[in-house]
Amino acid sequence: MLGKQAWKDSDLEEKFMRIDRMFIPDKARMVNPDILRDIVKSRSKDKISKAIDPNTEGLLYQDEIKKGVLLDVCGMVKTKEFTDIPIHSCEGHLVYHQAIPKDKSTAGYRTCPEPLLAPSVTKPGADTSALEHKLVVFHMPYEELIKPQGCFTSEDGTIKENFSIAEILEFYFNDDSFPNHKDPINLDWKNPALLMGGVFLIPMTMPDNSVSYYCILNIDGDANRREPVIQLLNSWFDTLELYNRNQDNYWIGIAGNDASFCYIEDWSIYIGKNAELLTNSFKKIYKTEILKNLIQ
Repeated sequence: MLGKQAWKDSDLEEKFMRIDRMFIPDKARMVNPDILRDIVKSRSKDKISKAIDPNTEGLLYQDEIKKGVLLDVCGMVKTKEFTDIPIHSCEGHLVYHQAIPKDKSTAGYRTCPEPLLAPSVTKPGADTSALEHKLVVFHMPYEELIKPQGCFTSEDGTIKENFSIAEILEFYFNDDSFPNHKDPINLDWKNPALLMGGVFLIPMTMPDNSVSYYCILNIDGDANRREPVIQLLNSWFDTLELYNRNQDNYWIGIAGNDASFCYIEDWSIYIGKNAELLTNSFKKIYKTEILKNLIQ
């Protein structure tokens, strides 16, 4: 259901593991991150504004989630850890952190969950193995977006359909209460073909170890943050590649400017519309008193 195990138990010995509680909605299909990366990296400039075809061979694992499931998952494996970090990565900013890289979020409100990544083992040499991390991404198809979320009966006995998830997404993404948010503008939500490519869901670990999702509209033209979906994912893959080259000495996290998350009842999950993967050296993030508490 979630792909094949990519490591032996011995590969994780003497490493620090983070366990997250993740709910996966039914009908979700896990994305093969290697295929997704190939699509993103091979897209020519003249096609960068096109949505990703979910029917691309190998992009989605064959099995879909038959029923919503709640799992305890290993969301991160590290070779180093710090013993005196507050539960929330932004708590005590002046005490614990020198600076959040790139002064994120761009503007407005800031959320700072951590990425939920899939550990994988590569073998760059004949007698060596190395731990790397890959993105965890799910896809929800168009058919699930347009289904009404049940029905309700009005006082006069009339039975009416509730909003579809697509209509809820329209309300959420069109909310202009917070002008600093870089949300999509001028989308033709009445066009039935707008969300034919479905949406991508990237899990993000919150401070209480629960998981919310960054919801990326897989549409033509500008999507979240007024950027094409290819460009958004390209930035995430670039950041993760940088982290994997330096993970023994690097911090990784997620910043965004959501003022609120949107609850999708039928999926039993919260989604956010603004997020960006960040990484930087421990020495540039943590102050001296935190660095002294390193264990490995």
